[in-house]
Amino acid sequence: MATRTIGQLLIAAGIYAAGEGIGTIEPFLSSLITSLGPTGFVVWFAWYTVTRTLPKMQDEHTRTVEQLATEHRTTVERLASENRAMVDRMAAAIDGMVAHCKNGRATA
Repeated sequence: MATRTIGQLLIAAGIYAAGEGIGTIEPFLSSLITSLGPTGFVVWFAWYTVTRTLPKMQDEHTRTVEQLATEHRTTVERLASENRAMVDRMAAAIDGMVAHCKNGRATA
């Protein structure tokens, strides 16, 4: 869309130059480039940033976040599994101690 707008502005400038009776387009183009140099660069930079750089950064960010989420999910599942195994071992140890105490082998 921005490219179409810039093209339309250049066409309008050419029509304006022809209407003003400049004669040839070469002096007009050189003066246009000279006067719109910094402005043209800013317009190009804004267009490039909005249409190329930001979408690329957004795609990279999305991929990175998805990768981090997958790694996080895997780590949490592993830690939860290890925690469950530890709780099961502790519960078995407690059950063993309770059974030992119920057999009357407790020392006072």
